[in-house]
Amino acid sequence: MPTLLMFTVCDTVVTDREDNVVSLHSIIENVTAPAPSGSSVPDKARAPLRWSTFSLWLKAPEDDGRRFEQRVELFTPDGQRVVQADVPFQAGTRTNRVTVRGFGFPISQAGEHIFRLSLREVNDDSNWHQVAEYPVRVSHQTDRQQKDDGPEPAAPPEE
Repeated sequence: MPTLLMFTVCDTVVTDREDNVVSLHSIIENVTAPAPSGSSVPDKARAPLRWSTFSLWLKAPEDDGRRFEQRVELFTPDGQRVVQADVPFQAGTRTNRVTVRGFGFPISQAGEHIFRLSLREVNDDSNWHQVAEYPVRVSHQTDRQQKDDGPEPAAPPEE
């Protein structure tokens, strides 16, 4: 089985066409969502946020030519799975890169949202093996907190 070298969540994954170098833009650790004072965030609410997962796999010598499948799942704090993406890849080169892109991040629940990464070999009876988790904390910011967190008023000029 390939070895996971990296798994992260970011805004954008860019691969340079000239030199094949990958750039990860804006690693996502936290999402702050506005929440009206005195009311809750609607169920199934999503922030208009673009996100991508990036996985980098190192091929083991015995993996050459074998086919694998990567699964990325996103779970809300109450354990509900809201995203599942399965992506096949073939272990041919030394490393394999797998990117999953999404738009809209679930914000109805504050707390830890977990991206779970699993891997299996593609054949009839292979089982999924969980290999990593990546937490993203969602917090709700009320109207009052937004005002309180605003810029400090400028001091009056000294005379």
